[in-house]
Amino acid sequence: MEAPIKAFESKGTFPSQVEALESEEPTGQTNAFFNDAPTGEILANRAKAVEVTPFKGPKYFAINDAMQQALTRVDVDKTDDPASSWEKFVTAVGAL
Repeated sequence: MEAPIKAFESKGTFPSQVEALESEEPTGQTNAFFNDAPTGEILANRAKAVEVTPFKGPKYFAINDAMQQALTRVDVDKTDDPASSWEKFVTAVGAL
């Protein structure tokens, strides 16, 4: 449990290990952007409420990668507008 807490402290990555969600470091976190809401406590409570493991089918990672590429084209690289990037995503997923 020590590693996820250290990662949280150094990079702000919220821990996924249930045991780490009991630690004050992540659960005591607030966020000025959200009016100093207790975001650490909120995220920990939401994580604890997950009761099932989401299904990831055989094409999950390929579809997820295609979606990330589509978002990157629009938001990061600015090489496509949303409509054309969506069309490229649909074509890529259709080819799977």
